[in-house]
Amino acid sequence: MQEQNQVQGEVPQPQPQAQAQPQQAQAQGGAPQAQAQVEYAGFFVRVAAAILDGFILLIPIALVSVIFGENLGKLLSYALIWGYAIYMLSNKGATLGKMAVGLKVTTEDGGMLSVGKASLREIVGKLVSGIILVIGFLMVAFTKKKQGLHDMIAGTIVVYDPTRKRRTWLVIVLAVIFFLMPIFAMLFGGMMFQFALDNRNPVGRGIEEAFTADYGEVYLPEGDMMDY
Repeated sequence: MQEQNQVQGEVPQPQPQAQAQPQQAQAQGGAPQAQAQVEYAGFFVRVAAAILDGFILLIPIALVSVIFGENLGKLLSYALIWGYAIYMLSNKGATLGKMAVGLKVTTEDGGMLSVGKASLREIVGKLVSGIILVIGFLMVAFTKKKQGLHDMIAGTIVVYDPTRKRRTWLVIVLAVIFFLMPIFAMLFGGMMFQFALDNRNPVGRGIEEAFTADYGEVYLPEGDMMDY
């Protein structure tokens, strides 16, 4: 009986806490790995998202300007833009444009933005970024976490959302539109200016008459009047 008790006493007892410790360590070690997988959104994809948001807000802003006039309409347009961005970021984590290209805006530790933090980013941060010749927005292309000055002011980051689908083709199309818009604007402006100077156009005739009254008629060598 004593030998049996001694043998039984030598049987190791299970140590559930010791077994649980590696599991806890593994679980805790998984958090930094998840954080390391965060992919920051670059400059061009964010430009594409901004263009989409601009298209979405274009009609509401136009209606506000028509209904309330130039001065009040401009103030209400800014309020509409800010209200839209603040509401979407603080409730959905992204504007509709950012959702379309698979992005979201979070705090630097991955949390949802509060109304105050979203307001700081969209109003104060973006005003400062724009005042310094949009350099604050261009900083997205050069900073480690792809942060603009407005992101740094508010303590936010823009990352790819793994729950949303990326649409690379849409980003490419919108980026091309962004770079071609100034060219189209200049061409369209030149065509409209030439149309205004056409003698068959009342505006063009008015410009020509005013020029003639000041400087007299100017003729080409062939005798045809020069278009101005």
